[in-house]
Amino acid sequence: MTDSALVHDDNRENRPHGTRPGRQAPLLRRQGALPHEAGEHGDVRPGDAIADAGSPIDTELSLLDAASAVVKLRETGDAARGFLGLDPVTQNDPLLAKHLSRMSAQVGQAGETVVGWAQNADQPRQAMLATTSDDADAVRAMVKFLATYQRCTSYVAMVPAGAEAEKAFTGSGFREIGVLPEHRYAGGTYHDVRVYFGRTEDTCPA
Repeated sequence: MTDSALVHDDNRENRPHGTRPGRQAPLLRRQGALPHEAGEHGDVRPGDAIADAGSPIDTELSLLDAASAVVKLRETGDAARGFLGLDPVTQNDPLLAKHLSRMSAQVGQAGETVVGWAQNADQPRQAMLATTSDDADAVRAMVKFLATYQRCTSYVAMVPAGAEAEKAFTGSGFREIGVLPEHRYAGGTYHDVRVYFGRTEDTCPA
């Protein structure tokens, strides 16, 4: 069983229009209209700033292209270890880019925080999330974006035990649902990974 299939919710009905398991829904149009409102699909371009579409959160989310994402993750250093299962401290740039592409992952920046997500191939309305800091607003901005533009309803995060990112998820309404003992190898030893789960209504209540 893959990590992406760890958690399922009951919202399997009505997959995003035009998508199949393993394929991403359109992101958003440059003018901010939802795909179904705009009448045609158009993706956000890397570097576009994305406002939170009516949310009281002030954090903006900007998408990064693959090369910029790898640079940002490497600059972040230890805080990015375990980010969507990656390790920018020990993995080289081509390998990081390959893994991000394999997961169809998207990386963005919210303030000074690098965030990322990949849709669950077994549950297209669920996304695997990652962040590099303890900033809960960055997680809320990411969830708001995914709920609005990719119609996600639930989210999973796998965070190395003791990482600052734990505070970001617990501070934004996620709850710990399990621990994977010695799941991650780094620094010559094995480390536990904590699994967090959240729903849109818990993280970004109306």
